[in-house]
Amino acid sequence: MPTAVFGVKENRRFHPFSMPKNRRAVRLKSIDGVQLQNVNTRISSLIKAADEGRKRANALPPLPMEREPTFHRTPRGFVSLQNPDEAGESHWQKKYKRVSFEIDRKVVTHLRRKLNKRLDDKYQSTDAESDEEKKTEESVTKTNGKMNEKEDKNIFTKYSELGEKIPYRNQFRKSKLLSSDECEKEQVESQEDGEMNGDFPAKQVLPEIKDQVANGSDETTNGHLSDGDESDEELMTLSKVAANEEPDVNENFRELQVSPVQTPVVFRPITRHKARENSDNMADILKGDVHPPCVAENTEAERSTFIEKVYPELRTHCREHGFELQIHDLHWGLRDDSTEDHSLPSMCLNYLRKCQTSPSGGIVLVVLGNKYGSYILPSVIPVDDFHAIQEQSLHEWKQKVDKMRKRIAEIESASQDRDKKIQQGLTEGQIMEVTKKDHLKTQDLNIKLEETTGKESLNMFRNLADMVKREQQIIKALKVKEETMPSPHLLSQWYKLDENCLPPVYRLQNISSVIKEYSRGDARTRESGRIMWNETVQKLRKLLDQFADLAIKDEQSRKNYFSSSLEQELDQCLLNNDDVTEDVIVVNRNITDLLSNLGDSTMADYADLSSTQDKTLSEPQTSYMQKLKTEIIPEKVDNNHILNHEIEWSKGGVQPAQNRAHHLYLDRMSKQVLEVLKREFSCHITEHVQQIDPTSKLYQEISQHVSLCQERGRHFQGRRELLQTVKSYIRSKCRLPLILHGKAGCGKTALACKVALETQKWFKGIKSHVIIRTVGRTTASRNVRTLLRSVCLQMSHIFGSKTEEVPMEFKGLVNDFAQRLGHASTADPLVLIFDAVDQLSDEHEGHKMSWLPKELPHNVKMIITTNPEEQFESFPGLMKVYGSNKDITIAIPNMPQEDAESILKYWLQHDNRELTQHQFDVIIKAYNKCSLPLYLKLAFMESKSWSSFTEIENCKLSETITKLAALKFGKLESKHGEPLVRRALGYITASREGIASIEMEDILSLDEAVMDDVMANYRPSKRRCPSVLWIRLLEDLSDLLTPTLTYGVITYVWAHSQFHKAADDRYLQNRDKAPSYHKVMAEYFQGVWASKPKPCTGSEKGVLRYVSKQPFYYEPCENNHDGSDRSYNVRKVNELPYHLLNSQQIALYKSESLCHFEWIHAKLCGTSLRSLVEEYQTGLSVEPTDSELKMMSDVIQLSAKALSKDPRQLASQIVGRLATIIANDIPRAPGDPPRYPYIHALLKQAHEPSLPALIPSIRCLTEPGGILFDLLSGHTDPITAVEVTSDGGKAFTASKDNTMKMWDLRTGKVMKTIHDVGTNITRIRVGYNVAFVITVEENVIQVWNLRYSERVLRVDKYPDPPVIGMAGEGKYLCALFDGNNTLRTWNLNKAGYPMISEAHTENHRVYKDNSALIAPFSFDERILHASRGANCALVNNVRNGKQVLSLKCNDHSSAVISLGISRDYYIVACRQHYMQLHEIYQLELFDLKRGKYLRSVRGCIHDKIKDLHINYIGSHAIAICASEETNTSDIAVWNIETEDHKHLARHAGASVLGACADFKYCLTAGRNDKTLNIWNLTGKINQSMPRLKKQSGVYQIMSMTKNPRYAVARQFNNGPVSVWNIARAKQLKSAVRIERSLSDSSDIVVVRDTKVVVLTDKGIANAKDNARPVFQTVLIYDLLQKKFVKKIKKCFITPCPSHEYVMLKDEMLLGLSENRSHFVIWNLKNGQVEHRIRPMLKDLEKKIAETDVMSLAKDRCHTAKLTPWERRVESLSAKQRRRDAAVDIERQRVEELKKEISSSGIDRYLLSGDQKIAVASFFAHFMCVFDIENHTHMTTLESDTSMLSLLVASLTHTGNYLVQANYDEEQRTSYVTLWDCFEGVVKKRLKNESNVMALGISEDASKVIIGKGNKEIHIWEPQKTPSLRKIKNIDGLEFNELSKIFIVDNDTRAVVFAGDISVWDIERGVVLAVFSPDTKITCCHVVNSGRVITFGLHDIPEIVILKLMSSDMPSIEDEGEDMFGEKPAESSDEDEEEEDDG
Repeated sequence: MPTAVFGVKENRRFHPFSMPKNRRAVRLKSIDGVQLQNVNTRISSLIKAADEGRKRANALPPLPMEREPTFHRTPRGFVSLQNPDEAGESHWQKKYKRVSFEIDRKVVTHLRRKLNKRLDDKYQSTDAESDEEKKTEESVTKTNGKMNEKEDKNIFTKYSELGEKIPYRNQFRKSKLLSSDECEKEQVESQEDGEMNGDFPAKQVLPEIKDQVANGSDETTNGHLSDGDESDEELMTLSKVAANEEPDVNENFRELQVSPVQTPVVFRPITRHKARENSDNMADILKGDVHPPCVAENTEAERSTFIEKVYPELRTHCREHGFELQIHDLHWGLRDDSTEDHSLPSMCLNYLRKCQTSPSGGIVLVVLGNKYGSYILPSVIPVDDFHAIQEQSLHEWKQKVDKMRKRIAEIESASQDRDKKIQQGLTEGQIMEVTKKDHLKTQDLNIKLEETTGKESLNMFRNLADMVKREQQIIKALKVKEETMPSPHLLSQWYKLDENCLPPVYRLQNISSVIKEYSRGDARTRESGRIMWNETVQKLRKLLDQFADLAIKDEQSRKNYFSSSLEQELDQCLLNNDDVTEDVIVVNRNITDLLSNLGDSTMADYADLSSTQDKTLSEPQTSYMQKLKTEIIPEKVDNNHILNHEIEWSKGGVQPAQNRAHHLYLDRMSKQVLEVLKREFSCHITEHVQQIDPTSKLYQEISQHVSLCQERGRHFQGRRELLQTVKSYIRSKCRLPLILHGKAGCGKTALACKVALETQKWFKGIKSHVIIRTVGRTTASRNVRTLLRSVCLQMSHIFGSKTEEVPMEFKGLVNDFAQRLGHASTADPLVLIFDAVDQLSDEHEGHKMSWLPKELPHNVKMIITTNPEEQFESFPGLMKVYGSNKDITIAIPNMPQEDAESILKYWLQHDNRELTQHQFDVIIKAYNKCSLPLYLKLAFMESKSWSSFTEIENCKLSETITKLAALKFGKLESKHGEPLVRRALGYITASREGIASIEMEDILSLDEAVMDDVMANYRPSKRRCPSVLWIRLLEDLSDLLTPTLTYGVITYVWAHSQFHKAADDRYLQNRDKAPSYHKVMAEYFQGVWASKPKPCTGSEKGVLRYVSKQPFYYEPCENNHDGSDRSYNVRKVNELPYHLLNSQQIALYKSESLCHFEWIHAKLCGTSLRSLVEEYQTGLSVEPTDSELKMMSDVIQLSAKALSKDPRQLASQIVGRLATIIANDIPRAPGDPPRYPYIHALLKQAHEPSLPALIPSIRCLTEPGGILFDLLSGHTDPITAVEVTSDGGKAFTASKDNTMKMWDLRTGKVMKTIHDVGTNITRIRVGYNVAFVITVEENVIQVWNLRYSERVLRVDKYPDPPVIGMAGEGKYLCALFDGNNTLRTWNLNKAGYPMISEAHTENHRVYKDNSALIAPFSFDERILHASRGANCALVNNVRNGKQVLSLKCNDHSSAVISLGISRDYYIVACRQHYMQLHEIYQLELFDLKRGKYLRSVRGCIHDKIKDLHINYIGSHAIAICASEETNTSDIAVWNIETEDHKHLARHAGASVLGACADFKYCLTAGRNDKTLNIWNLTGKINQSMPRLKKQSGVYQIMSMTKNPRYAVARQFNNGPVSVWNIARAKQLKSAVRIERSLSDSSDIVVVRDTKVVVLTDKGIANAKDNARPVFQTVLIYDLLQKKFVKKIKKCFITPCPSHEYVMLKDEMLLGLSENRSHFVIWNLKNGQVEHRIRPMLKDLEKKIAETDVMSLAKDRCHTAKLTPWERRVESLSAKQRRRDAAVDIERQRVEELKKEISSSGIDRYLLSGDQKIAVASFFAHFMCVFDIENHTHMTTLESDTSMLSLLVASLTHTGNYLVQANYDEEQRTSYVTLWDCFEGVVKKRLKNESNVMALGISEDASKVIIGKGNKEIHIWEPQKTPSLRKIKNIDGLEFNELSKIFIVDNDTRAVVFAGDISVWDIERGVVLAVFSPDTKITCCHVVNSGRVITFGLHDIPEIVILKLMSSDMPSIEDEGEDMFGEKPAESSDEDEEEEDDG
């Protein structure tokens, strides 16, 4: 995944007045001898700062309007300025001539004075504080006896940006007066120093803690000093410590006098520091947003198709490449855009904008139909706009109403006149004639009346009744029009003036505030409310359509009233981009027959119909859509991203279920979209993918803590007294942590963040390093182990040490943490801040705080914040560690009301809001009941929903934080729906590491309570939760949740523990029970419903939810099959066991996680080995008696070393340790369950892993159930010596890292480290009550005082190496010097440590070197010593050196090997011969007083004693028994009283170091180990143990040539011969035939197929008086017939080493002659010699004899390395001498070649695989190639300059090519040479290949594998260019003399046996599988094209068969048939696998 990148932007300030470009700014010219560059810079900075002050009315008062007086000079020319404003600015625009420095000084002084006055007027209170600071500093200065000079009134050093006065110091003058070159030089040096100290100024590796507003490191920019700075003298005074004085660890820093901290106020301007903007690109997320910005109705089919077919495959595609894709369709699933608070359109726009501007980018998918959509109703209207619209609408409305009412009055008046005329007696005709008909006109009224049949004009009414009817119609129409016409008062009803917003706006009220039915009652009531709201919207829309168009003239403002959501979102996507964008994909759907189907009832959902004319399209909307498709989109969108599709109309719209053409369209369209999106994301992945290294992962972890620090610290205000105290602590000498404690919500985190930002200022002039961790901010910070590791890694970057040295285990991290703290120095001080340690989890008991050092090193400060409540255990733990010291604890008090009011006002101003006085008083009143900053923050967030018109009774706040959070939850439930909020917040609370957005959408879609509510209210087409519902809720929870990066995925967690508690109480405890949440989440991460319908209400079969699949890993379809391109699903791996355990599904907990092979493998590869072990510890804490979890925990810990090399060994390690246990786990009765049912399934899964693995056939590794060890880590180089104190509680170790450490074994912590003790210390002793430690390095003895960590005595004048012991309980140091056997003693209890005795002891030396032995400890003034291998030991008095006792061993064959003394005995460990082939050890006990032999405690043949250790009570003797042969060790224990003897704690590796005085802490270490193993033997020491049996291992394995399914194994010392069926190794488990006692130890055994040839009866042949030893008898045993089939006597077979005999076909035996000059083939049918194959060297002899020595000498002279000058000045005599010397050299070489031929004997030979060709070396300059089949000498391989040997060589199967390592004597270069054996010539040579240990060659010699001793493999392809590939630093490659390389499987793979056995892909040069044994492998053999590997171990008689297996590998084909009577019912491994598959 991509690495996190932090963008840094500078907030550059510009000149406060506009200046023409052709005018130069005012700058002072340079004057001789004076540097004015800084002055010019300061003047410019001052002007900029003054302008900033004017702009910030809240910070500084505005400047007066009149112009300040200036000192401007005479202009060069008169400039006419017509504009008065221009004249006012003219003095800034004039050009000036050069003036004097005095004038410049006056300018500066004037500007300083003016700025001083303004600052003083603004900050009167600051003056008092500044005076206090001045007095404080003066008092400090007087105390130090120093008088400051008179302060220079320098404005640049007098005030900080916060208005504090800062005293000017003389020491700053120097830096200010430096030249520009010197300044640049200092800057470069400071950058270089920063890089050396771990800083990364240019390209940061790790983020620094710097305020985004004020950069603390820019202290002297433009001559300014940062606020709070004091003089360097003060800092230096505080930091000075006398060399011989230890500073007070618990100094009372509260009494320290430091300058006061300015009260943090966020209103003050930032004038000088760079504004840094950290763009926290959590770039392991590929964040895409497939967001179709159009109304949902007409594209519902397309969106549903995306959900069904596109999105799942697209997510999988990205995950396969290691990226997480986020997809949000914010319109799918909604019926319309209406919401209660009208926030949906703006929320969609904001979210779209956020996706586009996010660092990881986003892709927008636009689905366009033919519908534009209706205009959006604006949620807010500016006051001016509202008044203009209202005024216009009222005016128009009044005019229309008046007009209509006037016409009604006219009609009524005409009716009254007509009535009068009727009363007057006029006839109807007369009335019709005289009545005017103007009031009956309707043209100007815009109304529609019923047509009067047959009447064409108003003058043609038939009678008066028609006229009256017409009048009534007009009146009715006018009244209806008046009633239906939108009233302007509707605007006032729905839009209310909100004066809480700045500037005030008219805000659209929530729907339910007017229409109560909208959100209340049942579904029918809510539906009626929705209908009422839609009618209201139409009325409001009519008003705005009519009057906003007239009232609003600004085009941009008009868009707020006349645009649909489609247009707004497209503007955001397209119109805001100037160039063609590639981040938008458009699907353009056109309905070809749209116009002919406008009458369809559903057409309104697919097109914009006219509101005035039926079956007609709306002209404006249609025109816009046409322009959008034909002009805008082609211009703005890449043509390849425009997907055009045409379809025909179908009744009801797009109906894929009924219309096949529509179905095909959707299918075709979805494939195109998927293809385009895959292509785009693949390009993005290709650009951003890079190797994730540990540094980038660490960066991601640190960046989250730093971003929180910057966010919280930037807005910090108040707490001045606390900051003052912390500053005093930082500046003090106190060497204990500062503990800040307070209850939850008191502002601990904000205070810690502010301290982190201010620390740099407090370390004035010094670059300090701040490390901050807020526990709970990230998942890793909750676990103390991962927390410490990240801190140690960061310190390694800071101080420039190796990150590889940081350990993984907890105890090692504790010690490493303490050690790295010591790297801080005066120049590099370190401040660590651990915030919220009460949130640490229970792992490793981190919450008890015992991991903290009891004392901090110099230059280190540590600040810890915690909750003091006892339930968290952190504060009591701190008090336990630091002794309840009140001086280092500070209680954080409640925040005063005044500060709360200021902060609240700032927050309101920052958000452009204000509150009414009543609302403000409500918050302050509630705050006084809970005076916590967090409560104030919550109350402020709640107040955001208050408008100025909100009734005061609705402004309610709860009393506590949790209740206030619950109040917020309740409001969210009302707004978003109770089921959605309840379950969503419950899932967040129940999650282990938070929850991602896509996970939340999927889980909510699986929750039936949520989906029932969603389906009832929103009716989405699929039963899936719409994205917009979660996004809306997430937006409303933005202040309560915080995003965090968890293993590459952004998850959301509660921002504070109080919020978590509130949600837990409300949802997990009261409403629903926690298991219900955990169960749903467990099912989700199991992937139960990923591709299976889930039952729901109304559907028993269920409905598919389209949730993400949850495999254990993702990999591309075309993958490497080795796991290198896998991305592990760490979210599943971490969350699944947690939810299964908490949902109380223990069976699934084991079967699906902790006992599931793929889960274990994913956890191991995706996280770490330690995380996996912690998972088992969690399970055992819940189920402590579960034997399967305990067993698997032991297996993982036993396999830790192998898994650290390669996690892919998991399958082989599990099978290799559990095979026997599970095979023996057979139920006693048929119906009984097995003891380990889940491990049975696990073992079966391990036999079919997803990655190739070498699966062993039998148990060949250490089984679980023994004693496990713990680790002590702290050294960076191998340990060389170890010792424990007499009580066993402490240990001392020395290492090659030149340090010696003192350990507390009870806690595993380092108590003290002494440096510069030596790099090769071989012995440590502890003396005089652990006050002294004595070390030995070669012949030097050194005595170290532990208290002062210094050397007090050095003895180096004696040349002999000493061994040392302590006598008199540590008072006397005794040294026995090897060589001269002198015993010397020093008294450590006297001053000066004098030598008190020197005596020469008896010489009983047997060995030349390392012969001296001495007891390590004595309780009296006697010391026991001896010579190694002698038969006695001596006791001397250490005070006078006299010998007092001689202890003679009881048995004359005993040889002393080690010594010990208990309080009761002298103990002498002796070695004796036992039987014929073994040795046995015993302890001989002697009386302390008389030295009398008492008895012996016998050991066994498995003992190997080097050093003897006696436990502190003297009851037992302990020895570490290490075997180099088997590469194993164990601990031998003798009970001195009961004489019981046993071996415990068998483990891999040869532990050459050890110490033990207490069985709880037995220490061991290997030769190159950097860590100590600690063994607790107390549980096994008194248990009876079976005696170990001596077993002989396998040393040779041969496969049968006629039947490859069988292999024959031979054991050491001519042990049994066994036959193994390789094909049935899984079932048979044991040999099919074992034959014992076939031969004696002196016989030679040769095996071929089923024949075993035994050469025996060794005698002397006397033929021709040439006596020589021969084998006289040959026995042939047939393994198939189980009997000897032939015995041949009177044979004369020459003895050779057994490996030089080879059984050929036709019963022929190949060997060497008696003088090794040639090969001999014996016929085993008669025992006689059949053939002799001699080397034919006559041609070589002739060639050598004909050598022209003079010619060679001449050539040697010509090629001599002489310079041209030496050749010119060389005399003739010198030239002749050189020629003679060359002739002598050539003659000597020729004579040596002749001698090689005459005396040549075969050194060693190689036989080809087909046994036809043999190559023999003679340790000469030639080798011979023999044809064994034809019994001839074929060719001779010659080299004039190299001795040819087959020590490291390889021959092809047919023998035609040979590759060997050789050394060219003339060129002095190592080569790897490829020979053509048939031609006898060199085919290729590879130069400079040294340290070659093994070679492998392919059959055609096209590939050669070279194994080198430095963990390297080279792949040489001689026929290619370039021909060599090097692969370095491969863990597990330990090449030695037994190493082999096999090239197999058509030359595509290689099997490498080099300590471990590994299988390689040659083409790619990568490892496919590895097997690491616990013990040493003795032999290795490969069969079946490398798929099957057999090997033998030194201590077990069985052969181990490794098969390369995986779930996708084809089965191994068997060769041959069963021969040894195996049961036919038994199937082979492959057959069984096929049956399982079936």
